[in-house]
Formats: sequence, structure tokens, C-alpha cells
Amino acid sequence: SSGINAEYGGFILPGKPGIICVEGSKESCKEFNSKVRSMNWQLLKLQHEESSLRKTKFVEFKELIFDVHGRANNHQDLGQFRNFLESQRLKDTFQILFNV
Repeated sequence: SSGINAEYGGFILPGKPGIICVEGSKESCKEFNSKVRSMNWQLLKLQHEESSLRKTKFVEFKELIFDVHGRANNHQDLGQFRNFLESQRLKDTFQILFNV
């Protein structure tokens, strides 16, 4: 079990780059972070954190899969990921994540 429940919204983009976005109360997000960090990861770095009273963008937690490629067939199409973020009105998030 992934430990994901109705208290969280967001997504995981597996592969390279791997990205996790989680929304919820501060307590729920801390609990999620603790559970994820207890799993076996090569590298897990908090790239961005914000507190807001705004309405959340995601009503559930889901896995995103775009066109994958690369030698190990694990590289996500970042153009499709950027389009997804823009469709969620999160255009700035791509710039934050990739420093572009």
C-alpha cells in the first residue's frame, strides 16, 4: 500500500525525472512526507513548498504517465508534463521545478 488516502491530492510522475506533488493540510502533507521518506529512494529532495488557503488543484492523488523514452524506457516527456501543468493553471510550477 502506498499510504495515499483521501486527505491528499496531487500526483506522482515516476521515472526520470521523478516528481511528487502533494496537497492537503500541513499535517497531512507532513505525514505523507514522512511515509514517502521511509521508502527506498535513490534521492529525494524537497524542491518547493508553499502554504496557501487557496482551493487545491487536485481532488485525488494519481500517477501520471506520458510518452516514455530513453535507453531504460523511463524518461517522461517533459513537454507533455508542462502541458499538463498548464492545463491545471500551474504554469509557474514547471519553471520552479526545472529552474527555467
